[in-house]
Amino acid sequence: MAAERKTVAEMVGEFFREAALLVGVFIPLDMVFSEKPLSHAVLAFGTVIFLLCLSLGILIERVR
Repeated sequence: MAAERKTVAEMVGEFFREAALLVGVFIPLDMVFSEKPLSHAVLAFGTVIFLLCLSLGILIERVR
């Protein structure tokens, strides 16, 4: 059986959800292992990017 091709919207939604996961994992890891602690502004920016990417990825999948 031939595998179904993914639509562009599905791939973009998946990209944004995976980007959110990477931001959500690596910014806290950087805070743990960094010699210089990250500022609260970096943590807030990472949280905003995480929520934005996750929301956008979910929205694209739902609209599709």
